[in-house]
Amino acid sequence: AFQAVVSVVFAGGFLAWEAQQGPGGSGAEFIAAATAAPGEATLVLAVVVWCGLVVNAIASFLQVGGQQAIGPARAQVVYASQPLWAAGLALVFLNETVGPEGVVGGLAFLAAMFLAATAPVPDANCEVEVCEI
Repeated sequence: AFQAVVSVVFAGGFLAWEAQQGPGGSGAEFIAAATAAPGEATLVLAVVVWCGLVVNAIASFLQVGGQQAIGPARAQVVYASQPLWAAGLALVFLNETVGPEGVVGGLAFLAAMFLAATAPVPDANCEVEVCEI
């Protein structure tokens, strides 16, 4: 919750500072456009609440809980797949194209994720200096 509040305060402060820069400032134009119609102001407020609560507060909370549940090594495999997810979602929702290099890279990454996810867990009570398999 603290991170969400800090994000909203900094964003609001930056927007207020930009608005005071004068009529040509991007902040002033944004405020004028956002408050031109009541529906648009409501939309801006909804976006600010979404970004503050869902993107900053809830996502971070779920990430920490998930990382505790699966452990740091497996969590890193999931977090490292973010570019793959971004490319896949852009392909589906934004009609982006993926070239042959992107397909080969994505398949190689999926294979590496599969190998990392199915690897046996090293023995925590190993007596030797290097216990990895």
